[in-house]
Amino acid sequence: LFRSLACQALLPDAFAGMAEQTWPYEADDGDHFETSKEAYEDIAPLLAFAACQNAKARGEPEDSAKERLRVYDPYFCSGRARLLLGELGFPRVSHRRRDFYKDIEDNTVPKFDVLLTNPPYSG
Repeated sequence: LFRSLACQALLPDAFAGMAEQTWPYEADDGDHFETSKEAYEDIAPLLAFAACQNAKARGEPEDSAKERLRVYDPYFCSGRARLLLGELGFPRVSHRRRDFYKDIEDNTVPKFDVLLTNPPYSG
């Protein structure tokens, strides 16, 4: 189990307590860096486009497509990805503190339309 100091340094005060949590997998301190809100803002139009394409393919209305898009970010630091994407109009974000590779092995990866992540940098 691991406690990330790098993650804590990047978080605003409202999230500081989250950084002291442990992870159910081996982690490297260099792996715990959050994606910035600006980066999510940059890709929001692409996510909106993907949402509209999904809606068209399913015969669903496009006006609420962003709210239905299922985004999966398997690499967790503080859980901030879910909050930031929600603020940008994408509320259906699966972003949990789990072992992504074990989930693949166990076939327990959640259903998603888009896998979006800032992967870890180590090994």
